[in-house]
Amino acid sequence: MFVNGAIGSIAGFAIQISIYPFDYFRIMLSNEVKAHPGYGLVKCIKEAILHRGFRGIFNGVMINLVYMTGARGIYFAVYDSYKFSLTQEVFKILLSYVSLVTALFICYPIDSIRKRVIMSKNRHKNVRSLFKVLWNEGKLM
Repeated sequence: MFVNGAIGSIAGFAIQISIYPFDYFRIMLSNEVKAHPGYGLVKCIKEAILHRGFRGIFNGVMINLVYMTGARGIYFAVYDSYKFSLTQEVFKILLSYVSLVTALFICYPIDSIRKRVIMSKNRHKNVRSLFKVLWNEGKLM
């Protein structure tokens, strides 16, 4: 079970390093399109680089790596450890669903922090200060 979790964590880490800018722009667009109907991907990229610089696109990458490494590690640990004990495909699909929901449920507070870090535009000193603010406001769950 530990080996499967470690392999899943490494896979989640490698994937997130390569696709993080796309996730960043997806979160930015989901918030900006509501306020500005003509807001598109090209405009989002231009404004992000203009206001935050190239390094600003990677705002929140470390907490994102913690989130995805944990979520994928839990998913692979549960799914790969128990899939061989099941014989029917229906139960394997159910196991996949249950392990994914469990992993995302456990890592949800980190996901809340991750999205706030991306949207905060460097208003918080670090992730710990943001965690304290969210904890005091009761917005982690």
